[in-house]
Amino acid sequence: MKVWILNDTKKSKFESLFQPLKSTGIEPIYLYDIQIEVNNEPQKRIFVNGEYKEKPDLVYCLFENLINGEGDENYHLQVLQYLESIGVRCLQRASNIQNAGDKLKCYQLLQKAGIPVPPTILLTEYSIPGWVVEQLGLPMVVKLSDGSKGRGVCLVKSLKELENLIELYCNNGRVLLAQKYIETSKGKDMRVTLCGGEVLFTAMRDNTASGDFRSNVSVGGTLVTLKTPDEALDISLRVAKTLDMDLCGIDLLYGPNGFVVCEVNSIPGIPDNLMYEGEPVRKRFMRLLLNLIKSN
Repeated sequence: MKVWILNDTKKSKFESLFQPLKSTGIEPIYLYDIQIEVNNEPQKRIFVNGEYKEKPDLVYCLFENLINGEGDENYHLQVLQYLESIGVRCLQRASNIQNAGDKLKCYQLLQKAGIPVPPTILLTEYSIPGWVVEQLGLPMVVKLSDGSKGRGVCLVKSLKELENLIELYCNNGRVLLAQKYIETSKGKDMRVTLCGGEVLFTAMRDNTASGDFRSNVSVGGTLVTLKTPDEALDISLRVAKTLDMDLCGIDLLYGPNGFVVCEVNSIPGIPDNLMYEGEPVRKRFMRLLLNLIKSN
């Protein structure tokens, strides 16, 4: 089987892991070296970095820059759509990245499947701030619909603050999401990362010591692995099935009556120097990824 690991940077942090895999038919490919073409002939080759290559059977998307909020997401999606259109199996399909990246759509799909999510209201220039406060209470969480790593997330404590955010963002063409604040999960949540229906790792992200309501490691939170609670595993597997994702990271809030899905990541980070069940997470990831590749 011919497999490509598709990345949007030539300086991958995972190079040491990928190097031994090159002899197994796994090849790293730079996203921007791919030329997209549409013709009426069955496409068996793809023009990459100045030459035609036999198309792969499977593609795994790493996209390190996209994870960090860099790069042109549209081109990432266009490449995936192109690969899918010519019969290439992508572990993260364009629809996976779109559904996870559009938080409102993601919440709607999960809610329809009966999976608990925070009560959420879309904020636009037409929103009525007083009604939003009536529905969600104060404080409430307001976030960018396409933000990540805790960026663009704030805790709104008054009607005036909400009005100011709507004026600043929504009256200038942006949309925001307002959510009920889950106080029982202040500064902490649980990340369950799945690969092919198996747990890659589960960890609590804890930032309570700083007083910040956000748990993200990027804003100071710590990551401590733990055995996956049955309820958390059940919800995470249901999320992966609902969104049809082979690889995903699910962030769960500690709600007063059980776990609540806060966010879904289609390109979850694979932490360095982290152990899970006695195995380095990055080594575990490559093992599960190979198992997933073989099963396809």
